[in-house]
Amino acid sequence: MVSHNQKDPLIKLMDKLRSFLGFGNHSKKQTGLPRKARFSIWYFLIAIFLFTYLQQYFFPAKVETIPYSQFKQYVVEGNVGKLTIGPENITGTLTGDSVQKFITIRVNDPDLVKELDEHKVNYSGHYESKLLSTLLSWIIPIGIFLRKSA
Repeated sequence: MVSHNQKDPLIKLMDKLRSFLGFGNHSKKQTGLPRKARFSIWYFLIAIFLFTYLQQYFFPAKVETIPYSQFKQYVVEGNVGKLTIGPENITGTLTGDSVQKFITIRVNDPDLVKELDEHKVNYSGHYESKLLSTLLSWIIPIGIFLRKSA
């Protein structure tokens, strides 16, 4: 007879996974999470999926991606409501019966601000700091590396 310590690593992993998810054999001693913790994990997962579904249903993000030339045409026609100009793209709203959000890739256009002022478009700038993402992209791998080597 094979003892518990001599089991195949894959079988050990499957046993732990079954006990973690609550599908294990309840007649033998539990080595995974307590029953109460298993239920709270399932409730948590159901709540996340429900929240995600409801967020998509009640708050749909309908943002249309348009070419830069079409954006310029909307500015000339006076159909642009509010703009946010970022370093890589321009987001805004179109005026009309319903407010439609749009996004376009920003190109090097030195006359853009002058043209927006001429057509009385409300605009603002937006700069997103990439310091946190840069730090995390270096710190997390170094932390994992140091953890494994220790």
